Amino acid sequence: MADPSHDVALSGYLTAIHGSVVDIRFADGVLPAINEGIAIVRQEGKPLVAEVQQHLDSTTIRAVALDDTAGLVAV
Repeated sequence: MADPSHDVALSGYLTAIHGSVVDIRFADGVLPAINEGIAIVRQEGKPLVAEVQQHLDSTTIRAVALDDTAGLVAV
């Protein structure tokens, strides 16, 4: 079965940062798939890549950052 979020640009925001673990909320309720890579846009430098590990609810995912999360801010 095809994942509806595949190849679709989703917009979300960080709600929590715990070391390399980040929670991201998506307004439209369409979530990236488990194990899918996502890019977190930083104000400076290249994007931070994270891998989706869990769907916490219908709008929020938990992901593991594959690089340093220093400087990220949760809203």
